[in-house]
Amino acid sequence: MGLTLLLTLVMNASTAAPPGAPGPSAGRLKEDWNAWRKDTRKIESSGPHGKFTYYVHTPPGYAEGAKQGKRYPVLVVLHWSFVTGPEYLHYWREDADRRGVILVAPNSKGRGSWLPADGDNLAQLTGELKAGYSVDRDRIWVAGYSAGAVFIYYLAFKHPEVFHAGLVNGGRIRRHRPLLPTDKGKKPMRLCIFHGRWDKNIHFDEAEGDAIELRQHGYGVTLYPIDRFGHWIPRTLGDPMLDCLEGKSPGRAP
Repeated sequence: MGLTLLLTLVMNASTAAPPGAPGPSAGRLKEDWNAWRKDTRKIESSGPHGKFTYYVHTPPGYAEGAKQGKRYPVLVVLHWSFVTGPEYLHYWREDADRRGVILVAPNSKGRGSWLPADGDNLAQLTGELKAGYSVDRDRIWVAGYSAGAVFIYYLAFKHPEVFHAGLVNGGRIRRHRPLLPTDKGKKPMRLCIFHGRWDKNIHFDEAEGDAIELRQHGYGVTLYPIDRFGHWIPRTLGDPMLDCLEGKSPGRAP
């Protein structure tokens, strides 16, 4: 993506950022993009629903590590409404670089929400990553914020084989409840729910109820309440969120 187009997309989307979201300014994003674009690749693919775009950011030392046979975990991050992949990639980049995680940020096909076609595209995307990158196939995760978080539940119910764990930041089951499998057997996709206690968009009680319901249906669920925070997730929780995706304890909520 050209730098001018990237900045235009971000500035046009800024009015749609959720309350309290510390989205990067155009100047900050330009500065960061110049610093890490050499490690970020824009990929335009084509599937049964037409063309789709995603961005792959590799951590420092990736090329040398891959030559030596090192396998890297993957985190696919699903953006919120009316923005594009690079804006949420920006949120995760420092933590992914520090932890040695390949970061993947797709664009949704719908502007206001993620669509069922995106689920098929994400399944294809993970296959392309396995073929083109040195990927740890047992550590392929997905994280979503707001609209992206809601879509995590769709993926867990309709595409449970694609991701090993999902991180829900400010999401709810409600829209996808009819898709919830009715059997009580163990489900393959673990779920980490990080939710602000002061969230006025989706109240914490709903997230807590979702966690209880998911456990009743056989899902492994970690619920991490965030005190004194609303719909947005603070930047300081990168390590607990990645630990949870790894299957480790995220520690105590602050």
